Amino acid sequence: MKKILITQRVDYISSRKERRDALDQRWISLMLAANLLPVPVANNLHCVKHMLEHDHCDGLLLTGGNSLVACGGNSSARDDVECYLLEWAIRYLKPVLGVCRGMQLIQHYYQIPLEPVPDHIGVQKHLEVVADDQVAQMYRSLKSVSVFHRVGCYLSQPPLKTVAKTAENVIMAIRHETLPVYGVMWHPEREERMREKHIQHLKFVLDR
Repeated sequence: MKKILITQRVDYISSRKERRDALDQRWISLMLAANLLPVPVANNLHCVKHMLEHDHCDGLLLTGGNSLVACGGNSSARDDVECYLLEWAIRYLKPVLGVCRGMQLIQHYYQIPLEPVPDHIGVQKHLEVVADDQVAQMYRSLKSVSVFHRVGCYLSQPPLKTVAKTAENVIMAIRHETLPVYGVMWHPEREERMREKHIQHLKFVLDR
């Protein structure tokens, strides 16, 4: 079973003055269903560096939640951890899947500007698949997905390739031209409809 690093959102509990790392439990069941072992990552760069020095991991899942600091978010620690992990994955050719914020992080890393996109909170969006490869065929079978994001982009640039978009040209799925780096703007862990398709997608991207 492949060990996949999985990042966590940061929740601030004002009544207790606590910053908590949090992960939707649905991710655990979804990853296990794909025969992948999720390894939650703390939002502490020192801890992450120590983990990578002393343990072997096979891939990276960048989850949703929070906003990047560049987009008004307030967790620079999470940004630092995820950028470090993305660079680690690129250096060692590890597979990466970015989900929602995770895809935004990949786009930001490759200097693709993010901007507000209207009407993308809690709605269904039809996918217009514009690529023709195996992962594109998987997205085409989904037809539509639920979205929960306020920022995105309408244009991409190398080395990222647009795989799917909405009718309004908001980019919904990307892949790197040469590396096993993928991103989607929907939440597979929340998608009960066609769950088996999302499991197949996780296996295709991360079980390499």
